[in-house]
Amino acid sequence: MKSFVRNFLEYNHSSNDKVISLLEKHKEELPEKCITLFSHILNAQEIWNARILGKQPEFKVWDVSNLAEFRNFNQRFFSGSIAILEEFNLDQKIDYRTSKGDPFISTVQDILIHVVNHGSYHRGQIMQLLRDEVNDAISTDYIFYKR
Repeated sequence: MKSFVRNFLEYNHSSNDKVISLLEKHKEELPEKCITLFSHILNAQEIWNARILGKQPEFKVWDVSNLAEFRNFNQRFFSGSIAILEEFNLDQKIDYRTSKGDPFISTVQDILIHVVNHGSYHRGQIMQLLRDEVNDAISTDYIFYKR
């Protein structure tokens, strides 16, 4: 199962890189919502990594970063997720609190899969915005990654 989760995290990282390239290509005409949503994708991965590690996250859910920082953050947070994958048992239960303070328990596997699924959802929103505003978009569907 670890190989599947690793592959899924690699897909997420690769898809993020492709979206970053597209955002950079259109940086002068980007809707601000694209930057907000992509920051949110990255923030969420960092927050979930921190929750698994029992650390305080560096970012809040809706903090907005600069486009120039996206590649570095994408690599850093991906590396963090891979380190977690190597260090933790996927069935290990993690106690955490949501950003609203509500307590929950989830497995490492469920959290890492959520990170990828969450990113896919918001990348889709970004592509819709780009189609509407700059008439350009890419597919970041998993099957295209695997082809």
